Amino acid sequence: MAVVLCLSIRFLNLFLKHVVDAQIGSDISEAISLAIATVVCFSVTARIFRSMPDRMGDWEREWCRDLYAAGGALFGMTLVWLKFTAASG
Repeated sequence: MAVVLCLSIRFLNLFLKHVVDAQIGSDISEAISLAIATVVCFSVTARIFRSMPDRMGDWEREWCRDLYAAGGALFGMTLVWLKFTAASG
């Protein structure tokens, strides 16, 4: 339970700092954090995409997969928005 709480707090920190407070022209650390978050979210999504009845139930697997896919898409879109807008402007 403590691991889930710790991961939730870290995810919230990453979301607030690098997505909500994202600004065009930010330093490279923000882009690196967003890229890592995107890769981690999509890799977890790919890992739990197949059925694992002995490890987790279908209901838990489905919401976990959807949550990580949504997080990965959000981080990826924010990264693209930051980099393409800065490059074209």
